[in-house]
Amino acid sequence: MAQDAGDAVPTETPRPPAAAAGPAAAPAPSDALNEPPLAQLGRGLVKPRFAAFSRTSARLQNVVLRLCSLERRSPRDLEVGYVRTMRAASAAVSLAFASEYNRAASTSVLTPFGEEAIARTQFNVLLGSAPDGPATLAALRNLEPGYVGLPALEYALFHLEDDEGRCPLAVTLAAHVANTARTLERRWDKGHLDPQWSEPETEQGARRRLFDLLAGMLRTLGRTVDVLSPRPRGASGQISFSEPANAAFVQGRLAALTDMARVVNAYAMPGTDAQTATATLVQNLAALSDRSAELRATPSRTTVAAMTTQLSAVQRYVQTDVAEAFGFAPEALDPLMLDRVAPAGGTGSR
Repeated sequence: MAQDAGDAVPTETPRPPAAAAGPAAAPAPSDALNEPPLAQLGRGLVKPRFAAFSRTSARLQNVVLRLCSLERRSPRDLEVGYVRTMRAASAAVSLAFASEYNRAASTSVLTPFGEEAIARTQFNVLLGSAPDGPATLAALRNLEPGYVGLPALEYALFHLEDDEGRCPLAVTLAAHVANTARTLERRWDKGHLDPQWSEPETEQGARRRLFDLLAGMLRTLGRTVDVLSPRPRGASGQISFSEPANAAFVQGRLAALTDMARVVNAYAMPGTDAQTATATLVQNLAALSDRSAELRATPSRTTVAAMTTQLSAVQRYVQTDVAEAFGFAPEALDPLMLDRVAPAGGTGSR
């Protein structure tokens, strides 16, 4: 599958307001956070990524529709569109942390498809039992949540034959991915978000937003490590059958993580442990982002293993050093607890 750099996303690094005269020595309460304006967080961090996902998925949907009509598109058009959408989707769902719908979008869009032989059999059974039309999204979800996202769309486009229901399935899945992207963008624009993201004056709002950012980083790091780790799909783990798409997935993740780290750094008061910890985090993620270029060709097991180990170390660093520097208890950011309601306003001991 062809490699493509994808759409450039004009991101704006939030600039914090002027710092107070003397940095607080104690773990930061909400009034010691140097939070950028809420509108700037959305404009500079989230909306460019959601907009890029919406654009690329709409283009991919258009290519799929043309592929499945009399106006056949070339494989190159399809491959480039898929890789671009994978990168944009990977970055966008990394930032989907401000509402329950947003958090569910990651599962809907980027769950790995599963082992090929089992997937092919289940798809064929499903398509064979739907004589009145293409498989519905509900039927696909009932089989497996991963059957409605980009990895499943890739399987339909590049591994099913026309007589196996390739086009009806691909059209359904491409429409679902594009609709999810548009919905993410639209819900953010309309403020359909958790209160701390839609109402600036929410009690403990700054700390809750910071908690959400850290939790979003940990979810994204954890899911990226899961994909890169060895699993039945391949010796080194992967989300795609294509190395360019696998590389695009990791690059999208790291681009979003680096953006998030810069925003978290903007929360830190100058001269504090939090500023030191977050500056280190930004440097480490930027270095990993540069190294992800090595994944564009077929990467060695050593390369993938080294990157997986480094991402796992960054995950631990965010949960411990960064969280504690801002006064959060690391156990509140345990990956197993993140989908529960967390006391984001609480502080942990240093």
